[in-house]
Amino acid sequence: TPEEMRQYWPAFRGSTDGIVEVGQAPVDWNGTSGQGIVWKTPVPKNGFSSPIVWENRVFLSGGDKQVREVYCFDAENGELLWTHLVDKIPGSPAVAPKVSSDTGYAAPTMTTDGTRVFAIFSTGDLVALDMEGKRVWGRNLGVPKNPYGHSSSLIRHEDVLLIQYDQEKNDEEKKLVGFVAGLDIDTGTEKWKVPRDFGNSWSSPLLADTGNRIELILVAEEVISYDPKTGKEHWRFPWTEGGEIAPTPVYADGMLYLSCGYDKITALDLKTLQPVWENEDLVPGVCTPLITGGLYLSGLDDGGIICFDAKTGKNDEGELLELWMEETDDGFYASPIMVGEKVYMMDRS
Repeated sequence: TPEEMRQYWPAFRGSTDGIVEVGQAPVDWNGTSGQGIVWKTPVPKNGFSSPIVWENRVFLSGGDKQVREVYCFDAENGELLWTHLVDKIPGSPAVAPKVSSDTGYAAPTMTTDGTRVFAIFSTGDLVALDMEGKRVWGRNLGVPKNPYGHSSSLIRHEDVLLIQYDQEKNDEEKKLVGFVAGLDIDTGTEKWKVPRDFGNSWSSPLLADTGNRIELILVAEEVISYDPKTGKEHWRFPWTEGGEIAPTPVYADGMLYLSCGYDKITALDLKTLQPVWENEDLVPGVCTPLITGGLYLSGLDDGGIICFDAKTGKNDEGELLELWMEETDDGFYASPIMVGEKVYMMDRS
């Protein structure tokens, strides 16, 4: 149910916006001394995916060139409850693709519907498991043609698993290699599939309730809204011709916030499909921003935390500048999470 989705943490950034609506979080802890640490458990294989949580279980994916795995931990004591080896999938490549060390083989965050967990890897292997780690189905979507490696996270709408699979343009063969698809969560079969030819994007799809409908919004060179049940296009907005797109779009109060590394931030009014404000100076390259209380908060790749007025992009003097910027020693790839009135940010060190 929507209430359960908000109570737990079933996908990248929780239910969609990076805001925790239940419980409290600590403000003091020390990983070296153990102060404030309830448990600490090694993860067998590395991964840049975020954990997802359902009831008393924590799920993670990990992998390397030889092996890809899904893990389930007990949230109370950190015990590794089970490991699922992702193998023997028809069409899976014999040799894993080359990926960037910043992306790795398990960058996409998993998702769950409370009955199954779903995971995808840089090989194009996609699996659905039950809560005890038994495979329900598995399939290969084709090895992504991507210079860094696949990183788009999974999300679900009702009985549809939604996948953004943007890739390099295949100009020589004049063939579309990217797509967005909706799969049946019970069987993994395609309900719908729409080709996309916008080049690489490492962003994840957004499900947004824009008032009149639920929209599936994907960001690449163009921003496109789809019906998550059918793949029918609602609208599109030509956006950028350069830069690298990794941050996921964020929806709040009728505005869509887009970030493209080495290019710009755009705050888009969804009623008019016109930019309300843009900024080209302080742009998150990987970190997805947090929108809360009329503020836009994010970390920068090479260091620094920025805050904009989310509605206007202007500072207190009316200039198109940030409200404030806090210098930091290290940069940010991980996205901010808000608990109560506090924002938690983890830097790259």
